[in-house]
Amino acid sequence: MKPTHHLSPRLYLDVVPAADSTTLHLAVKGLLDYENGDDFLEEATRHMTARPELHDLRLDCSGLEGIDSTGLSVFLMLHRRTTAAGVTLRLESRPAFLERLLNLTGTLPYLAPAAADPTSRARRRNVDMAYGREPQDGMSADPPGAGPRASRPETTL
Repeated sequence: MKPTHHLSPRLYLDVVPAADSTTLHLAVKGLLDYENGDDFLEEATRHMTARPELHDLRLDCSGLEGIDSTGLSVFLMLHRRTTAAGVTLRLESRPAFLERLLNLTGTLPYLAPAAADPTSRARRRNVDMAYGREPQDGMSADPPGAGPRASRPETTL
């Protein structure tokens, strides 16, 4: 049976048994937000530092029900800590809302490097285009062979 850490009324962290001591599996369940972000970070860091031989920290996000900006910040802080310790952080089984958040905020390459492939770059490019921004990948938003873009008329209020 896996130990469960009740971090708040809305967030649980389960330790999932791993095949060896170089991998730590933690399952996140509930809402990761302002109310419990610090507790989550403290508990995840405690588990990580208790294993000096650790190489991989795998967070199973399938039970994550929601995340706010503090929760995203906590994931980024955990990434900094794992990187400093020589540990690879992997966010696994990401729900669609988390995938969208990571794409929109540009944090996908940091928190899910395997997902930051050409397909993800294409998604980011599409998001840029949807918001009327020039793509950040150095590519033109125009299809190959297209003429100059028609400019929008300026409006004054």
